[in-house]
Amino acid sequence: MKKYLIRFAKYVVYFMVLLTVFTSLMEYTKPEPFKDFTLELFRMYLLIGIGFSAIYPLIGFGKRELHLNRTFADDREQIEKIMDAIGLFKVSEEGSVIVYRYKNKVKKFFLLYEDAIVIETSNNPIVVSGPLKEIRRMKLMFEQYLQNSAE
Repeated sequence: MKKYLIRFAKYVVYFMVLLTVFTSLMEYTKPEPFKDFTLELFRMYLLIGIGFSAIYPLIGFGKRELHLNRTFADDREQIEKIMDAIGLFKVSEEGSVIVYRYKNKVKKFFLLYEDAIVIETSNNPIVVSGPLKEIRRMKLMFEQYLQNSAE
């Protein structure tokens, strides 16, 4: 719940800054800037921003299971290659939990520094949590590796 609230606050600020920039650009291209900009329009933007910020952390982040044909130790090297190909580096490894983050600072900024991918390796399937888009990429690359190794 704590992570959700932090993500919610970050996305409210992010969305409001984005809307302010776009609204300002659009208004300053008019002959008379902010002539028809009303408080109701601001309230509508605020509601849209809060709605987006409430929903996006729920659908943009999560956990997925990744089934391995062998143990994690056997496939560890390949998983590390996949993470490197995606652009992630290992931040920490404590017991059966490995944390990866992005190398690219621009990517980190656009993900609002919510770019950590956590892999829990204690069981098979392993549990991967973080931004769902990146988890899907990793999962597809790993499944492709499993298909190629089976042949």
